[in-house]
Amino acid sequence: METIPEKLKEAVLLFEGTSCGIGLFQKETHETVFLNSAFCSITGYSQQEFSELIGSGNRELFYAKDKAALQRLLSADSSKQELRDFECRIICRNNEIKWVLFSLAETEAEDKKYYLASITDNTECKHNAEILEVISENTVASIAVFSMQDQTEKLIFVNDCFFKQTGIGRRMYEKYYHAYNDSLISKVDRERMHEEVMEVLKSGESKSLSYQVFLPNKKILWIESRISAVQVSPDTVWVVAVSLDSSEKKKRELDNAAEQKRYKLLINELNAAVYDWNCTDNTFFSSPKFNDYALSTLNKDSYLQMDTYYSMVHPDDREVMEQFGKSVKKNRRVEAVMRLKMKKGGYRWCRMVVLAYKDEKGRNLRTVGIITDINKECEKTFMLNSVLS
Repeated sequence: METIPEKLKEAVLLFEGTSCGIGLFQKETHETVFLNSAFCSITGYSQQEFSELIGSGNRELFYAKDKAALQRLLSADSSKQELRDFECRIICRNNEIKWVLFSLAETEAEDKKYYLASITDNTECKHNAEILEVISENTVASIAVFSMQDQTEKLIFVNDCFFKQTGIGRRMYEKYYHAYNDSLISKVDRERMHEEVMEVLKSGESKSLSYQVFLPNKKILWIESRISAVQVSPDTVWVVAVSLDSSEKKKRELDNAAEQKRYKLLINELNAAVYDWNCTDNTFFSSPKFNDYALSTLNKDSYLQMDTYYSMVHPDDREVMEQFGKSVKKNRRVEAVMRLKMKKGGYRWCRMVVLAYKDEKGRNLRTVGIITDINKECEKTFMLNSVLS
């Protein structure tokens, strides 16, 4: 049996110990030069038996319906030095038919031409894909199923929606699954996803997570995934990820966050006291100047109770505050002038405007209060009125 040319040794031995079957054959004679252990495991043949099989011509390795594709693969232009691959069925030594991903490349060493072939067992993926495709054919979400065994991931199934969203070819993704994931998802997010999968296994409950996908065309997608996991055997776990493209939603969130930041910066620069209470998520924001007023000592729940406001105004303005409170319940914009109590003591004349945003059922969505100090203007008015009178 011919020995492996020195030039090719490193290439073929690189795959020893992996699940990818590698075979080296002389192009002219089809003589088997080398098969790694994975190749023998997938086909069921030893190197000697495989050599006899190829040489005798009494038995076919490839399933009859896939022979035409194989002939096209072998007759392709070898001058382009391209890797040629296709999915096909092989007949193993025990007559079992397996689906494999078969790749073929031509190379030259020591004035001889060789075929370097690789096969990857894809039987389980193929059968599961047929089942899952029926389940997912009408969904708008990407569905991916992969197995985890001894910290090793193996792709089981990906539906067509994933490839529509990413623009990646199915065959290339399935063949180079790990390489694609390394480039599509950042290391930090991959580690976070792995931690979430482990947590799902411990708790038995599905989890949601958001992450970025960096596509080959430089486009960035925000993806929201729901992850579930099931133990299918003592050492194997199946993980199911159902994902939606949330890029538009994330863009709106980021735009809203930027707008909110600009809004707060502007409020802080104004010579006015402002409080902004979002009733839907119970968040509260106020400008620094609002802290000068006794109103700032109230908790968020107190803003719904009008009685708490009465101690925040001058006793002579209690009736003004009472009417103001009633108007807020009925109107979107209410304005009044009154003396508000200061945190350090005393009262100052202020113009208070409240904007109350409600839903169609009258429930509070957001309340914004704007307080402007008009004490000097009021004092001047009172002095002028006193003089005129």
